[in-house]
Amino acid sequence: MALQASHRYVAETDTALPWLFGISRRLLAKQRRKYAGNRRLEVKASNAFPAFTAAEDDEVASAIDAARQAPLLEEALARLTRSEREVLELVAYDGLTPSEAAVALDITPNAARLRLSRARRAVRNHLDATTVVGAAAEDAEYAL
Repeated sequence: MALQASHRYVAETDTALPWLFGISRRLLAKQRRKYAGNRRLEVKASNAFPAFTAAEDDEVASAIDAARQAPLLEEALARLTRSEREVLELVAYDGLTPSEAAVALDITPNAARLRLSRARRAVRNHLDATTVVGAAAEDAEYAL
């Protein structure tokens, strides 16, 4: 795919990595959509639950523990706009700099830094607010 699109590449940074991340993110999103649709059809057709091997049990348990701890973060991320979430994911998960994320998203570096700042602030504010509310609810529960 990158070779087919190489005629559109404009060297904006020292490396082509951000441009390649942009291509790979779009391909991955397309593949995920395709896989999810196929998986739904498989489950619908078989009416069976996936079976895990003994080696996968620990991984499944770890994933369940992480899922129990993650709802606040997921809720905070869901409240972000798509553009804020994309920049945050590229920087936090993929390890790009804001300037490299800007190239991957085809926006200016200033726009990427602004979106990243807004996203971080929104997530921090949401987590702080829900932590305070959650602690107050726990205190009230223990008082009963």
